[in-house]
Amino acid sequence: CDRSLLGAKECPAAMPRQPERTLRWSEFVAEFVPDGLVEPPPGVSSSRPPRKVVTIPCGLRVDLDESPPPLAGLYVRGHLHVVDGVDITLNTGFVYVCGVFSAGTPLKAHYSDLRVVLSGKTSTVAEAGIDYGSKTFATFGGLTYLRGAACPQAW
Repeated sequence: CDRSLLGAKECPAAMPRQPERTLRWSEFVAEFVPDGLVEPPPGVSSSRPPRKVVTIPCGLRVDLDESPPPLAGLYVRGHLHVVDGVDITLNTGFVYVCGVFSAGTPLKAHYSDLRVVLSGKTSTVAEAGIDYGSKTFATFGGLTYLRGAACPQAW
């Protein structure tokens, strides 16, 4: 996974390698999820199509600049950075980070709302010999960095 913030320069051999580059969420979906994020089953029209598991590959930074449709799960093997200036809701069955998941930086706090909603019953995570179960936000060998604005004093 991408450990550039931790000092490592290369992805492990088992991770798919991509050239280092940055895409906005919509560009990432268009290139890496060619069928789109929601697809109705053949012959069935439903207001609730099945959700997909999405993987951000090693070597790729994706700037989350809009709330995606509900996902079955999200693997962050590269870098998912939540853009400030827009409120984001990430509704997913699980989040598994072995790359970088960030909102804010050491020099600048993230001021917009970020909501991670873990939902669903069937999406589970089993990685590196560990069964994390469902509705999991797990960081294993990666970095989750969240720096928000200070709360105002209410007294």
